[in-house]
Amino acid sequence: MNRFRVILVAFSFVAMLFVALPLMAQIQSKPHWVGGKESSYNKRRSNDTYEIIKVENFGPDINVLRRERLEVLAMEISERNGHQGVPAVIEPIGEADSYGCYSEARIVFELPQRSVYQVMLIDDHEVFEDNLDMTFDFTLYQIYAVSRCNVEPVFDNFNIVKSNNTQATVLSIIPGIGQLYKEQFAKAFTIWGLEAGLISAALIFEHERSKYTDPERHSKQLGYKEFRNLSLMAAGVVYIYNLIDAAVSKGPRRLHIEKKNDTRVSIAPALFNDGSAGVAFSWSF
Repeated sequence: MNRFRVILVAFSFVAMLFVALPLMAQIQSKPHWVGGKESSYNKRRSNDTYEIIKVENFGPDINVLRRERLEVLAMEISERNGHQGVPAVIEPIGEADSYGCYSEARIVFELPQRSVYQVMLIDDHEVFEDNLDMTFDFTLYQIYAVSRCNVEPVFDNFNIVKSNNTQATVLSIIPGIGQLYKEQFAKAFTIWGLEAGLISAALIFEHERSKYTDPERHSKQLGYKEFRNLSLMAAGVVYIYNLIDAAVSKGPRRLHIEKKNDTRVSIAPALFNDGSAGVAFSWSF
């Protein structure tokens, strides 16, 4: 291997390091729950007064998709509970957001008997997609907590977590595993490729260096030694990047379900059996 090829190989890997990694840092993944199964989340509930339901709708206008989100959910509830052909009445709860959409509502089917479902949006995610015919569409993924029919639900606490950095940092002692844990697959593959390439280059340079042990070729030996060290230094930089990235970068959103603290204290006016009035104190947990 002549000196020119040595320089080309060494600096090619260094260029990959400083170009590929920043690009990989910009890649964002879909939330973890988009690809997850409903059953896995329903197993985490603390009670059966509600269930987790995922729906999605798509079209060219994301604002229309947001405004129609409850209609799409009503259709899904109708199919799952045998209300086909019965129009749904949507009764919003609370105030609308800036898009005119509601995150909580009651969905009511009047026939064959009144059936009420209380629903609460947990999270959503939109994806922009180009079509081959030069048009485009949006897909709106949504995940809801939906009460059982005519049951007052006890919804758990739903937390959307974006980091999981502590565990990812520990896993990144082996390069790329922390990124794999965060489902940053392209970044993990890039780190693996760079580390493998740089370490391979270092081994090649060391092999070439070992051929020149006689004093007459001392300068060539030093040249290969320098490129070997350069490759090892670049591999070390990738490894440090791997640890820092695992510690600070945000992975795809994950849904954590935690039992709600139901301890409640209430004080209210009361009328007792002997006709006297007073104050009733109740403590439920």
